[in-house]
Order: sequence, then C-alpha cells, then structure tokens
Amino acid sequence: MAQSFRYVVKDREGKSLRGIINAETQLAAATLLGEQGYYITELEPVKSLSDYIEISSETTGARDLSVYCRNLSVMMAAGLSITQALHIMSRQAPNRVLRKTTMKILNDLESGVSLSVAMGKHKKVFPNLAVSMVEAGEIAGVLEQTFDNLATYFKKESDLREKVVSALLYPSIVTGFAVIVLGALLNFVLPNFANMFKSVNIQIPPLTKFFLDTSHFIRTNIVPILVSILAAFVLLRVFFRTPSGGKLRDWLFLKLPLIGEFNIKVATSRFCRTLATLTKTGVPILQALGITNKVTGNAIISDNIIKAGQAMEKGESMSTTLAKSNIFGPIVAQMISIGEETGALEEMLENIADIYDEEVERSVKRLTSVLEPVIIMFLSVIVGIILLSVVIPMFDIITRVPS
Repeated sequence: MAQSFRYVVKDREGKSLRGIINAETQLAAATLLGEQGYYITELEPVKSLSDYIEISSETTGARDLSVYCRNLSVMMAAGLSITQALHIMSRQAPNRVLRKTTMKILNDLESGVSLSVAMGKHKKVFPNLAVSMVEAGEIAGVLEQTFDNLATYFKKESDLREKVVSALLYPSIVTGFAVIVLGALLNFVLPNFANMFKSVNIQIPPLTKFFLDTSHFIRTNIVPILVSILAAFVLLRVFFRTPSGGKLRDWLFLKLPLIGEFNIKVATSRFCRTLATLTKTGVPILQALGITNKVTGNAIISDNIIKAGQAMEKGESMSTTLAKSNIFGPIVAQMISIGEETGALEEMLENIADIYDEEVERSVKRLTSVLEPVIIMFLSVIVGIILLSVVIPMFDIITRVPS
C-alpha cells in the first residue's frame, strides 16, 4: 500500500524544494527522488491523526545508539564511506530522532565540518563519550573500529540499565499496591465501622481510636496533604539538583544497606567500561577520565575520579588515588595497578567491568529476594494491625448482644 512522505530536497543548483511524494516505502521514496537528481535533506512519513494522538516513543536510548553505531561499523567494513553509510542511516536509523539528526550531520559534513564536530552539535543525542571517541577515531583513521567499540559499549550500558530497572521494578509495584490498600482501608473501610461503633455507644479502644482519627484527618485534609507532599517532592528535587544536595543524596545512596553496595557495583562497572572504551580508541587518559567522571551517576564517585586525574597530572598513579578513596573495592585498585605496570590497562579495565556486570546481576537477584519478603511482611503487619483495630471493638459489640 502506497504511503505519503513529506520531503525537503535540493536540486542541482542548490535550491531547496518541498513537497509530498507517494511510494510503497521510505526507501522507495528516497530512490524516486534520487533518480530525479535531488539531494534529500529531510524525508519522513506524513502523519495521520492517530500519530498525533499516540504517545511518542521517540527516545534515543543506549539500545538505539548501539544499533546505530553497529550498522555504521558494518557498512564501513563493507567498503562504504562514512557519508554513504550516514545517507542510509538517515532513512533506516532506529528512531525518528536519529534519522533527523543524521540528516543534519550530513549537511554539516557537506559544508566541510568534521564528523565529531557535527555530532558534537547534538549533545542530547550523542553523549560526550561518543563525540570524543569519534574525534580520536578520525585522527587515527579507525572510524570503523570506533563505531564497533561504541556499539559494544552502548549495548553493555543498556544491559546494565535494564538490570538496575529490574531491581527496582518489583519493590516499586509492591510499595504502590501497599499504599493503595492502606488508602482504601483508611478512607473507605474504617469510616463505615466508625458509624457502627458510634451507634452502639461502646468504649473504643485506643488503637481503634488512633486509626479512626487518622482516617478522619486524612479525609478532611486531603487537599492540604496532597499539596504538602507535592511541595516537599518539588523542594527535594530542587535541593538535590544543587551541588551540595546532589552530594548528600549520592552519599546516602552509597551508605544505605544493600542499596549502597549495589550502587557502588553499578558505578564501578560503568566507570571501568567507559574508561576502557575511551582509551582503547586512543583518547588520552586524562581526557578520558574527564569524560568518565560524568557517567558514573554519583557525585561522590565522580569527585574521586577527578582526584585521580589530578594525581596523575602530578605524576602519581591512578590506582593509588582510587585505593585511598575507600569507595572502589581493593580488587579494582589492584587490577588497575597491574594494568598500569604491564601496559594492559584497557584489557584490565574491561575485565573489571565484566566482573562487576556479573556482580550487579547477582546483586539484583539478592536484592529482589531480600526486599520481596520484607515488603510483604511490612504490608501484612500494617494491614493486620488495622484489621485488629476493627475486630477488637467488634468483639465488644458481640458480647453486648443477648444470647
């Protein structure tokens, strides 16, 4: 079935033309325009009403970037130039954001801008790590290998994020369910029993009175309570975005039982993987550390990486500084030290990242197995106490009924 595509092209004289073309696929539309001698700058399907109603999924995550870089690497290995490969990716990239960005990069390349500079203009799409590696790859003439390394890196990063999400998903669902159940008990179940207790004029136990008062307070002040929670949430977000607030939050995340250990493993894997990928491509170690400190996701760990870079500028080894931080495990500092001494730092960093990837996977299973019963027990105790506060006065009512 033919589709409509909106295009922006340039003719042989450089004049821009716009229009709509009908074709079976986007590739077929591009072929038709190419046969007419036009250079395509934009080509996208004409949106229907359902496209606007549908929730957009145009995200440029690590998984999409992995596919994008892998395709570029494969096409260059097959003998295509970077320009030819980008032309194909401008039509076949994993999502619309990457397709439009690739079009803009092609325009910059035609005006004489280097690939790394062109990519650097789109920091929301391509992280600094990718731009720096492409720059090093251009200088060394190994762009094909650079994109292959980037594809591997982004795939590992995507896998790591999925493990983190899976660790947080179940506790979040159970906690949300617990809040709904408690809200229903306090706002719908208990008020009905309160009317019953008043009608029979019995002495209400302290526990029951506490929950009845809590239920009454929530129902009569629901708007101020919701506003207060929202205000507290906004204020905390603003505070945690400040340097001091961010460090306090990240320090707490490192010190929490189970959670802290898990965060350290995730940050260690990300640090070693990123540094190995950068240095393997030819990015200078100090520049690589400057990029790596931004991807750990923790301000405390980032500060220690910055200190390691400063120590290296003074002639000290990176492993010595990391060992003093007491954040990275002893094995990390020892393996980095061996890598520095043997000249195999990249391989050693990749080995550390692989080890900690496995540790993260084990931690996810352990964290889930521990949190699952804890949350269920907590929920059971709270619900049990609320039900007990109802059952106790019910027994009193029953004893008042004549045999």
